[in-house]
Amino acid sequence: MNKEQATFLADFFTQDIIHELQTTKKVINAIPEEKKEYRPDPKSKTAFELAWHIAASDVWFINSIAEGSFVWSNDPMPQEIKRPADIAAWYEKNLSAAIENLKTIAPEKLSQPANFFQIANLPAVVYL
Repeated sequence: MNKEQATFLADFFTQDIIHELQTTKKVINAIPEEKKEYRPDPKSKTAFELAWHIAASDVWFINSIAEGSFVWSNDPMPQEIKRPADIAAWYEKNLSAAIENLKTIAPEKLSQPANFFQIANLPAVVYL
């Protein structure tokens, strides 16, 4: 993949991610405060835990693409997050920052292969 192709893909996919950020934020905000501990099965995550997982995973994924390396980190939820609206706000702030950081990465770096947990070794931009 050349740098022009990497630039095109990064621009194309980041616009889609920015659009989906708003949809995901709406879904997280739709979790009723009084039902945030709901879980359909004792083994399941609660609605609140699942919302955090989605938000944190999206941010981790974009940051990993920018770094060109996928190393899982299970960072805990910040203590100030107490409500679904807090997750949505954190998500918007941190995903927006990750996208802005991604835009600063040289196309040559985004076109380099990134190993995704021994499952795939594709140009980093392709994971967007």
